[in-house]
Amino acid sequence: MAGQQPIYISDSVASKDGSILTYRQLGKGPGVLLLHGGVQAAQNLMALAVALSGSFTVYILNRRGHG
Repeated sequence: MAGQQPIYISDSVASKDGSILTYRQLGKGPGVLLLHGGVQAAQNLMALAVALSGSFTVYILNRRGHG
């Protein structure tokens, strides 16, 4: 997969307080949610998401103010 961009869906949802949260979704299977640390964003977890995407539907949520 070197040099290829993984295929994923990028979308957003509104939280209960009205904030818009973006996320990436890739793979197929039971759902797994990945959350990044304080100084990161969803793109920092893409390598892990790609590795898991053969067996799972992976959701990578961008926390408020990130991504």
